[in-house]
Amino acid sequence: MRLPSFADPANLVVEEVEHKQEPETIPDDIPVPEIADRFVRGKQKLSREQQSMLKELLPFHMPKLTAVAHFEGSFAEALEQAIERRANRPPPSLLIEAKPVPTEQQLPAEVLKKPMSKLRRF
Repeated sequence: MRLPSFADPANLVVEEVEHKQEPETIPDDIPVPEIADRFVRGKQKLSREQQSMLKELLPFHMPKLTAVAHFEGSFAEALEQAIERRANRPPPSLLIEAKPVPTEQQLPAEVLKKPMSKLRRF
């Protein structure tokens, strides 16, 4: 008796599938900016998890720096001038001026006690 083509013993041999090589662990003595540089230049492979971790850690290891230049005098003089400007400024008004609602616009208490009285259509 002849076997069908799908039952051929040659078809039953399972080929070994090559497993993806997991990236090797990164040594502790390499700084994060250097790892990023190696990855960008293709010298080092990183797993997806390592890539996302690198993306999150990089701003903490290489923050963007900004500076403001003071061309007039020193920083101490500029600071003193700012403190004086702040001291001479009047304090902000903490009281809100409120006017009472005129009595003809007020609703009676019986109407207000009902739920969603303003949303009802009579």
